[in-house]
This record gives sequence, structure tokens and C-alpha cells, in this order.
Amino acid sequence: MLLPPLSNLEVVGEPLMMQTKRGPVNVCQLRVNVNLKGLTIDELQARRKTLHVSMCDNLMSEAELTVMEKAGSPRDVRWDELKEAVEAAVGEGRDLMDMQERRSVEEFNDDSEYSKILQDAVRVRALPLPAWLVQAGVDIDPTRKMGPRSC
Repeated sequence: MLLPPLSNLEVVGEPLMMQTKRGPVNVCQLRVNVNLKGLTIDELQARRKTLHVSMCDNLMSEAELTVMEKAGSPRDVRWDELKEAVEAAVGEGRDLMDMQERRSVEEFNDDSEYSKILQDAVRVRALPLPAWLVQAGVDIDPTRKMGPRSC
């Protein structure tokens, strides 16, 4: 018996016991039920990639806003230097996001590979900051270890 996609069999009524030549048989009346809201396997597999790319975009926006908020105002003498550093970091983040968008859906559904992809994405949160800004106590991620950049 072939069933259309996104369909299943639903038991209707109470099961009956019937006697056959080979012995008793449990008989259930069934009907085909179609789930129009269900996602296809391809859609379910693509969902992880879609959510990941959205997370990367949110991490980048959040990191950029946090640095700008903590750094001071445009009247600050070093505002141009900060702006350049943030723009460079955002450029690196965009490159990372573009690279991740080019990855196949299969890579996002392989747990060991996805773990590596996720670690790369979280690095976006640790934008490279100018040394004078770090010395002033501005850090967008207090859990980040100080020292050379990892990305």
C-alpha cells in the first residue's frame, strides 16, 4: 500500500477480533489522515542551518552595539579608531557568516561538524578590540580570555 507524503493511518473505532482459518486476527478500521502542516524531511534538515545563520547575525549585531555603547561617544578622541576596529571586526564576522551560509545542509546535521561550526560562530561575539579600549575596561564578553585573538 502506498500513502501520499505527509500522511498517516488513523485508527477509527474499536478493534474487532475475527476468526480466520489460521486463527484469531485483530482487525482495526483505518483511514488515511493528511498532515498539511508537517514539514518535509528536507525542510526539517534545513531548519538547523537557517536557525544557525540567524543566530550568527544576532551575535554580530549584539557585539557591535555592546562595543559602541561601552566605548563612549563620537566626541571621544579615539572614536575614529574605535569605529575602524568595529568595522574591521564586523567585516570579519560577515565573512564568517558568508562562509557558513555556503556550507551544505548536511554539515549542519552532522553533530560533530556542527559543533565546530557553532564554535566558529560564537567567536563573532569576541570582536577584536583596540588595546586602549581593553585597558579602559571595555570588554564585550567578560568570559573571554584576554590575549591574542583566536580568529
